[in-house]
Amino acid sequence: TAMESPTGLFQDVLEDAPRLTFTVRSLERDLQELTAEVAQLRLLVSASMARHGGVPRAIESASETMAHLRAHHSRVHTLLYEAYTVDLGDSG
Repeated sequence: TAMESPTGLFQDVLEDAPRLTFTVRSLERDLQELTAEVAQLRLLVSASMARHGGVPRAIESASETMAHLRAHHSRVHTLLYEAYTVDLGDSG
């Protein structure tokens, strides 16, 4: 919500740096994918607790989701740098 709502961060970036629309839309899709991954991970963790070898599989999936989340965070950081340092300067 803090990112995607009509008053969220992504909307602010679109208003302040419209050239970054493609990047914002890509990050929005990324968030949707992350939401789905977390939902699947929750189901996997629940199902795997009673299965032999299930815990390592759940841990592997959680590690992959965290890597995706870290990559997303890095891309958001780059977006903010581009919008507010490159486009608008430090005084933006």
